[in-house]
Amino acid sequence: MSIGDTELTDTKMEIISEQVQRQLIALSVLAANVSDKSAFARKGAESVSFPKGEDFTVNNRASGAAVAEQLLSYTKDTMLLDKRSSIAWTVDPNDEIESVIAVNSDLIDRATKGHAEDVDIKIAAELEVVGVATATALATIDDTAIRDMISELKRRHANHGNLRLAISPEQENDMFGIAKFTANDTYGARVVANGQLGLIYGVPVLVTPTLIDGRYFMYDMDGIAIAFQKSTKLDSRKAPENGVGALLYVMENKYGVKGLQLGQQGVGAAESALVAKDDVA
Repeated sequence: MSIGDTELTDTKMEIISEQVQRQLIALSVLAANVSDKSAFARKGAESVSFPKGEDFTVNNRASGAAVAEQLLSYTKDTMLLDKRSSIAWTVDPNDEIESVIAVNSDLIDRATKGHAEDVDIKIAAELEVVGVATATALATIDDTAIRDMISELKRRHANHGNLRLAISPEQENDMFGIAKFTANDTYGARVVANGQLGLIYGVPVLVTPTLIDGRYFMYDMDGIAIAFQKSTKLDSRKAPENGVGALLYVMENKYGVKGLQLGQQGVGAAESALVAKDDVA
């Protein structure tokens, strides 16, 4: 995107802000792989609540007997819209003149990337909080850990088609060393093709540097949500105190991240039935 050295009009700013929000989602590894509840983050709200209920039990009614009535109770998971993320910077006109790159555009791109990484960090932190530790006590991910997480999540009614595996670059390197994922004779087609991880047992693999080494998560997308109450916006004003033609930029958004289905299917009250994590303390 190209930005001139004059203060942006409201219309241009709206167009750029829309592009920035789309770019943020594209740059974020995790944001597009969780449930998006932005439609519920209305103006005036400080939080968003999501109801959750129990399951019915099917009874075998005897002939002539009355059916046993069941009463289900509902609770809710509440997401606080408390992430107020901002980045501000000033473009010095002398730096712009001396640079061979388009400084304004480059800084906007870098700020967008910074926001995208921050979103991933917030999502990963929530996954860590609500994740149920896998029974496989391994710091290094392997085939057994992957299969155990899939089994545990499906036992807790996860949808296999919604599962995602989030790993660090170090864990990616470990997975490159799992022979059954790189050999054609195991599945007839390599899981690791052209040096890139694809699907592991039908589960997309997401590699993000925001996860520290030894951390990995598998989750159903319905087990964690993000909601933007204010999508990423860009604004600017003249800043002549920093030189003639200088501009001060601010890029910010407001959103919340929350694990869902807490305390369901026999897990702890603060754990999500749809999120599994490594067993590293």
